[in-house]
Amino acid sequence: MHLEADGEKLIQTKIEKLKIFIKPHIFLTMYEIFVYGMPTYSDDSKDKPNFYDADYGNAPRMEVCCQILSSLLCFENEEKYQKTIACQGNTSFTYIREKVNQIKMRLVEKPQFIDGLLNQDSS
Repeated sequence: MHLEADGEKLIQTKIEKLKIFIKPHIFLTMYEIFVYGMPTYSDDSKDKPNFYDADYGNAPRMEVCCQILSSLLCFENEEKYQKTIACQGNTSFTYIREKVNQIKMRLVEKPQFIDGLLNQDSS
């Protein structure tokens, strides 16, 4: 975990050479924990971190990166299915929360902003 002076956080995790059985929805669960599972603090709390804002849309940037290296991922299905999808290799995923309220305001004020982003991605 790396903390910047402005409250920015970078959390990196590496998992190597494991056989992992997971259900496909685990990535959505991790996303929900990342977005909605942040602790809340009262104004007089002694444990309240610097730069804390009760509106998570104003919170400092946070990046969570998980790398699964040289591992075998087995995606479990429901019990009625007899097959499992397995893949081996390097997998990584990153969740970034940054300036949520500012981006929302840009989208409300300038809907063409989305079109500009889409055109950038296609070029």
